[in-house]
Amino acid sequence: MGREFAGKVAAVTGGSSGIGRACAKLLAAQGAKVYLMARSRERLAAAVEEIARAGGQAEAVQVDVTSGEQLAEAAAFLEKAEGRVDVLLAGAGIMELGPVSELSYDLFEAMMRVNYFGVVETVRRFLPLVQKGEFKRIGIISSLAAKISPPYFSAYSASKAAVAGFAHALRQELAPQGIRVVLIHPGPAATPLVDGYLGGRYYPLPPGVPVVSPEHVARAALKAIRKGRREVFVPRRLALTAWLAGVVPGAVDLTYKLVGRGK
Repeated sequence: MGREFAGKVAAVTGGSSGIGRACAKLLAAQGAKVYLMARSRERLAAAVEEIARAGGQAEAVQVDVTSGEQLAEAAAFLEKAEGRVDVLLAGAGIMELGPVSELSYDLFEAMMRVNYFGVVETVRRFLPLVQKGEFKRIGIISSLAAKISPPYFSAYSASKAAVAGFAHALRQELAPQGIRVVLIHPGPAATPLVDGYLGGRYYPLPPGVPVVSPEHVARAALKAIRKGRREVFVPRRLALTAWLAGVVPGAVDLTYKLVGRGK
């Protein structure tokens, strides 16, 4: 494995599980010193231990991305410890699926607070450190659901669509400073986020849509971050699917109508 991120300082929210953890592990394997941020002290400790056993450098920072105060404290900690952040990866997220009539307002609000405002506050609090960085990369994990909204995804898709809009504007705003903003859209991925949903009534899989591993997403995400790409879909062929959904939205409706009949 290469050392593409050797000597870099990386900060990863959602670093204790799923795609965030996979990205943190790969960043460390490729030479970065990684600060993992998440709410669970136990899962953070396990992730740090796993990275250390593999010979990487990692440190846990317990933080809730819905708390601007905790994010500010985390940024101050990294400021004192490193003085910069070369790669900031916003990977924290939650998901609840179901009929609009059965999803409470609190659930809609919670997903916006974590999935959207959590990204916004992470960027706002850590931007001064990225500006001091040597590499100047911000990676933002969105979702294919930002582009294609299946039935029962209303709250989740809305939060990820907000993330995409934020990232596109941010990319243009920060480009003159030499900061590259990379938006990552994973398709269905085998993570704890989809436990109990994937392949079920509220998350049917249309024929030919693959389920990828967190490690697959991490490899694609870090390649895109390293190259400074604007936007990447994982797997790549889902970019065409997303484009078609924008051009012919009725095709999405028909696809999920047919998939739903098979349940």
